[in-house]
Amino acid sequence: MKIKQLNILFFIIFLMVSCSTNRKLIEKKKTEFGTLIFYLETDLNNTWYKKRILAKIDNSTYVFYSDKIIKELKDEERLFHSLIFDNLEKWKEIQYSRALNETDSLTGLENIKNWSNSEYFQKLNKTDSLVLSKGNKVLDSLNWSDFKKFNGAIGFLTEVY
Repeated sequence: MKIKQLNILFFIIFLMVSCSTNRKLIEKKKTEFGTLIFYLETDLNNTWYKKRILAKIDNSTYVFYSDKIIKELKDEERLFHSLIFDNLEKWKEIQYSRALNETDSLTGLENIKNWSNSEYFQKLNKTDSLVLSKGNKVLDSLNWSDFKKFNGAIGFLTEVY
């Protein structure tokens, strides 16, 4: 009798936890790079964002927000990669002018000047292109026209949390 009660208790706890995550599976598809899974997350405990799309493949997680797209890798703690658009020189100029106003350290400014180094800037690879183009289709299917898409993106810029 005790085992049956424990099983029921565990089932109820599992059900409560799984229902409280606010994560909904949108699509799961096998690709040549691994299984690509898209989730919709709503009711985020975040001041700026109330919803987002997560795409997971292999050791990468792509997060689609209304104003940006970022990529996180499991083996890179405290780093994230922001998708950048237009051309790199224009992006560097904008960020450099922002940094002039916000930083008191020349190191940060020098890092911006050197973004074209592979240490800071990564061109889109085949996996990125696959995930991002599929992400555009997912956003279209949800009619989320106000969300950032990857059209015109040139690569990722590595940043520290």
